[in-house]
Amino acid sequence: MIELLTVLAIIGIVATLTLSGSARATHRARETLCIENLRQIAFATDLYQKDTGSRPRSLSRVALQSAQLGQGQRILCPLEPKIRSGEGLPQGTLNLNAWGNRANASQQPLRFQQLRDPDGLTFDQELRETTETRPFSYLHTLGWKRAAWDKLTTDNRPTGLVVCQLHGISRLNDSTVTASHQNYEGKTLRSQRDGSVVTRRIFRLETNSDPSTTALPLEDYPWDLYLDSQLTSSNLAP
Repeated sequence: MIELLTVLAIIGIVATLTLSGSARATHRARETLCIENLRQIAFATDLYQKDTGSRPRSLSRVALQSAQLGQGQRILCPLEPKIRSGEGLPQGTLNLNAWGNRANASQQPLRFQQLRDPDGLTFDQELRETTETRPFSYLHTLGWKRAAWDKLTTDNRPTGLVVCQLHGISRLNDSTVTASHQNYEGKTLRSQRDGSVVTRRIFRLETNSDPSTTALPLEDYPWDLYLDSQLTSSNLAP
């Protein structure tokens, strides 16, 4: 009996280690695919800008005009909860509840909320340009207002273009909480403008003592997703 119990215990330990190793390997494989997605998005965005002379204003526009993005499949992270839970994309339908669709608008820099300087378009045309029509997982700067975009792209430091937060830890307490770029912290994958992909860890500190105030300081909203060092209020001035 003792020998049998010992054998069963050993089998249990081996099975646990095997399952754990398999889960880690699966996670690494998904992360590797996400990194490749980010590279392809950066490449496709750069090609779009060279072909048209202007930036695309949404990931949907990049996906629809780029063979590299597989009709939009590469703008979905393999860790996307909606995809993993079987709530993916039924034939002929678009599930616009992917993380990027839900949270992207929340990360427009505070000082540049107003649509004052369209990219050579009318107000209605600008709104159509920035409308996302496909599900996507990645936060991005493409839809930022011109002043905010220029602050990022003219900075001398290496800056990001697209980020994936789904490799971090969700801070969402329940399904009723409004999706925001601040709802994830920890590990973040970032595609740089030059096509490289870097790993960063970003944590949100509670900086406001007044419970009625939820806005973070201007420097933290959300430049830290795209820069390794903070922009200051002075060089954010319009």
